[in-house]
Amino acid sequence: MLTDDLARLSSLVSVAAMAKNGVTYFIEAGAPRPRELIKAINEVGGLGGAWSHHQRLMCVVMG
Repeated sequence: MLTDDLARLSSLVSVAAMAKNGVTYFIEAGAPRPRELIKAINEVGGLGGAWSHHQRLMCVVMG
């Protein structure tokens, strides 16, 4: 079962890898734990994003 801690760790690894490889934009649709993804984005730093709870769609611009 995917706990909040595992979701945050998984998101953190994914976001860090994207930042390392120069990805500057991604869209996440239907993340199982969106709050944990937002926490991971904030931890990596230098990233900004927008979350639409109504549509369960996250657009992130990394700068």
